[in-house]
Amino acid sequence: MAIQNFDKLNTIGLIHIPEERKRSEPYETYFGDMYLTEEQIENRMVIAGLLEEPIRNWLLLLLIGVTTGVVLYEEARQELLNNLIALNIASVDYLEMLTTEITDSTKRHPDDDWYFSEDRVTFISEEEANTIMNGTEFQEARQRGMRRKQWIGMKDKYERETHNQMNDMILPIDEYFQVGEAQCLYPKDVISPYTTLPEHPEELVRCRCQIKYLP
Repeated sequence: MAIQNFDKLNTIGLIHIPEERKRSEPYETYFGDMYLTEEQIENRMVIAGLLEEPIRNWLLLLLIGVTTGVVLYEEARQELLNNLIALNIASVDYLEMLTTEITDSTKRHPDDDWYFSEDRVTFISEEEANTIMNGTEFQEARQRGMRRKQWIGMKDKYERETHNQMNDMILPIDEYFQVGEAQCLYPKDVISPYTTLPEHPEELVRCRCQIKYLP
């Protein structure tokens, strides 16, 4: 990794990735391209903004560890988990899953600059803000007494065929969608009792689908 050539630790900062390697989008673009209300977009942007600092600090800590040859992965993960729990934006079970997954993926790619970049901070923040709000909106719909749900996909050239097959499908609110080989209560569902989306990242990562809740 190029960062290992730096002479002083106090010069270390997260790596800036060339445009052609970036995976994230500006929050306004990423959320604005979905079928969301202005309030839903704003809520996701707020959550993404809250996630940025603890994720950036965690990644910087891991980068310093890689640079010095002393990487305390579990200690860094636990600190990140504590900081995210303090935000009170998601369940502890979900945050445990998130911090374990992103720490493990970092551990598997110590020589890939992208895993220690500002772009990854933005990518994780916007992905997980969407995941968190999809789950929050599902729970709120149940509490309001909504009984049905309709899958709303993007219907563009980038949509996965397995997601396209779900478009406009209406189910009882507690029935699982079958998306390819995965099942879920709503897009990006990672916490429901019988969801299998976490086992099928090909159906989970960068999903832009949403749900319309119906009486």
